[in-house]
Amino acid sequence: MTAEIAPAKVLVVDDEPFMLRALERTLSFNFRPSTAESGPEALQVLAEEGPFEVVISDMWMPAMTGAELLGRIRNQAPDTVRILLTGMADADAATGAVNDGQVFRFLTKPCPPETLIDTVREAVDHRVVKKNERNLLSSTLTGMVEILANIIAVSSPSSFEKTENLRETVRSVVQNLGWPEAWKYEVAATLCHLGCVAVPEDTVRRALRHEPLSEAEKAAMRSHPEVGYRLLHSVPRLEKVAEMIRYQASPSPDEVDDRVRRGAQLLRMCLHFEGLLDQGHETREAVNVVRDIYPHELVVGLETAAESQAWAETVLVTVEELRYGMVLDQDVLSASGARLVSKGEAITESLTERLQRFSQTVGVNEPFRVRKAPRRRPARA
Repeated sequence: MTAEIAPAKVLVVDDEPFMLRALERTLSFNFRPSTAESGPEALQVLAEEGPFEVVISDMWMPAMTGAELLGRIRNQAPDTVRILLTGMADADAATGAVNDGQVFRFLTKPCPPETLIDTVREAVDHRVVKKNERNLLSSTLTGMVEILANIIAVSSPSSFEKTENLRETVRSVVQNLGWPEAWKYEVAATLCHLGCVAVPEDTVRRALRHEPLSEAEKAAMRSHPEVGYRLLHSVPRLEKVAEMIRYQASPSPDEVDDRVRRGAQLLRMCLHFEGLLDQGHETREAVNVVRDIYPHELVVGLETAAESQAWAETVLVTVEELRYGMVLDQDVLSASGARLVSKGEAITESLTERLQRFSQTVGVNEPFRVRKAPRRRPARA
């Protein structure tokens, strides 16, 4: 038996009780209406009874206009479709609200019941379509990031090996700071070395080890943030991430969005911090080095994150126990002793599949050592 789909929830807002009751009666045959007599009351109902598929608001009300209310709802509940109900004299203001993206549509009073019902149905359908599009885009984006991470792992294993520490540090700092859309900063950390795929692996490896480089090699390493930006900036929803990566090694221009600027600063600070640890600095010493260089807010978030990090030991695993993000700590050999994969290779989905095929054909000498998601212990007092 097919489950019945519950009628859509609709919040109706109007300061005229007679009009509010009339709208409620009209909608009750096809939807689940709730009511509020002011903007503040509507926000309270939204918080206590939401989410709602649709909100319909009168334009002119005491304390808060309908346009102001729907603008607030757009920020607090962006998935809710918003409809403005107004008089003919207010058409210009209503049109402006539509153009500003605050509302899906506006209706003029008096609104025939059929028009109201048809418009709410269209709003509900619009919400479903947008939600499906967003879900599809999110799944596509996730797959794209995984593919790009695998490309880094194969083309530039030295830089990929550094990513797990960096991503964990960035994730912890963002969590401590309570920044919204944390995923963007984590993706920026995951893909910050994407441009290294255009740099010879030997150059990348020596640069990350802080070994001497020729002028040409230094120029190649300086160019990788711009290369990463060019590869990412046209990918939907990754535009801001691409800009963070672009400015990971240098100050961003004044016209850059504030979220991009602070994301680039965060990335630059965490890269600096990780580099200091790689050079042998203790955690507390590394934090003190970056303290006078980066914004206080970021350093406080980093300090809190560093205190919670711990060493991860190398472990012995079989092919079936391999997981994305691990790094081989020894050569993987066949049953006859032939080298199949070299030490230092990062574990990706494709490498796991290859080792599984080897296991079923020539055999694999198991178990073998890997390092997994290493984290660092804070320095002792």
